[in-house]
Formats: sequence, structure tokens, C-alpha cells
Amino acid sequence: MALNFPPNPNIGDTHTVGSKTYTWSGSAWLVTAVSQTFTSVVITTSTNATSTNSGALQIYGGAGIGGDLWLGGTLYSNNQPVITTATLGASVFGGNDITITSTGTTSSTFLRFDNTSTLQTVTNRGSTTTNRIFISNTTESTTTNTGALIVSGGIGVGKRVNCESLRIADSIFDSTLVTVATTASTLIDSFLSTDFRSAKYFIQISSGGGPLHTGSTATFQAVELILITDNVGTVYATEYGLVSTGGVSGGAVLGSFTADLSIIDNTARLYFTPNAATNKTIKVLRTSMAS
Repeated sequence: MALNFPPNPNIGDTHTVGSKTYTWSGSAWLVTAVSQTFTSVVITTSTNATSTNSGALQIYGGAGIGGDLWLGGTLYSNNQPVITTATLGASVFGGNDITITSTGTTSSTFLRFDNTSTLQTVTNRGSTTTNRIFISNTTESTTTNTGALIVSGGIGVGKRVNCESLRIADSIFDSTLVTVATTASTLIDSFLSTDFRSAKYFIQISSGGGPLHTGSTATFQAVELILITDNVGTVYATEYGLVSTGGVSGGAVLGSFTADLSIIDNTARLYFTPNAATNKTIKVLRTSMAS
């Protein structure tokens, strides 16, 4: 076979003849690669590999493989074992409240990670936090074992508690805020007579002085009322303890109160009728006793 090496080669030039590749070293053509097609190659030596230069087959360069590669042992890269689907189940384990399940077939394995934590298991690891806790559930509380948050024991609170209403056994504390700027009779509070038989009100009224009731022209009034209902649609009311910065005689009183009971929905209603069309803020605190 004619080799036909090129004349005047440069160092590093290559020339292929058949299955062999030659490289010019500067003084001779050296065989640097041999390409050969085999149907299959079986190496019967069972020497295990413990490094890149040990084992039954050693390749000093890279290896390109066009098909699947099956290993009977562990695959290493840079002296470290490579985690594969064959070894992942044994190499990965779940921590607190994490369950790992291996499913699939020999050729296609999947790992499923499930979070099994509950409030009990989380607080077992620590029950204090500096974060705010927000409960978005809006369930109303009607007894000590209903509502969005249920506490079987006592509650210790280091600072102010803000709530729309507070029920203690057979009593409830509730508050409302109403603004008016006319002389029309205005509903300032209501409650179901089927739930509560009587109510005691402490009412504060701020008038004039702009929206914030500031300055020397603003006047203020406080008064207490007691309501009680019967079973035939009647409300009985009494007013007492009236005090006002403008006096309590003549036209100094800021308005009057009336009440009624609807027999349609059993709602007791308290109204305030201003004496003058000034800006007024009415704050109402009600203590009610259960029916």
C-alpha cells in the first residue's frame, strides 16, 4: 500500500492511511491513532478500576459513546462518586417531616418528596417566633370552642388587644364608630335580641372643629344608656350620666337617642338624632348580657 506521505511536512501535521493516523514529529511519521470497526469487543479480565490508570480497560484520552452505557458498579468523576437514579435512593434521605419514595422501573426511576409536617411536629422543634402570625380564616366565634382561633387554655398578652367585640361567658363588649354631618336620625348600633336581652352603652360624641375635632370650637359629650327588650317587640331605655363640654342645658346637648325593636328579624336598634348639622364622630361601647 502506497503511503504517499506529504512532502515538507510541519511538526504536528497528520496523515491518514487506512485505519492508521500518522503525525510528523519533526524527524519521522509516528502512528498516533488507529481506527478500527469491531462488531463487539469482549475483555474478560475482571480487574476493577480504582483510578484513571487502572482496570481492565484504560483509555488515556477521552471516550465518545454513541449509545447507552451500563455500569455494574459506581460511576466516578474527579475522584467522587456520581449520583444516578440507581444510587439516588440510597444516597438521599429525608430530614424532619420529609418522606422520600422511590418509584418507577429499572430504566426510569423517580423520587417523590412529600412534606408530612403538621403544626404539632413544627412546634415540637420550636414554638417561638419573632415573625407576625396572620390567620386569614374568618370563622365567627360564638362559643369558647368556635372561631378562627381556638385556645383551650389561657392567653397571656403583653400589649394592647384590638378587636371588634369581646365575649366573656354570658357578656359581650362591642364597639362601633359612626360619622354624621346632618340632622337625620342615624343608626349607631344594633344587636339581636335573641342573643342578648339587655345592653349598657357608653357613648362619646365629638362635634365641630373639622374632621379631627380640633381647636376651641369643638365640643364633646359623653352619656350612658341602658336598654332592655321584651318578647313582644318593645324596647325600654333610660339615659343617665350626661356630661358635655358645652353644658347640658338648652341647645348645648348635641342630640338625642331613640331605640326600637324589629319583630321581623329580632334586631334591637339604637339611633342618634343630631341637633345641628355639624361634623360629628360617635363612638359607641356596648356591654350586652345574653338572653
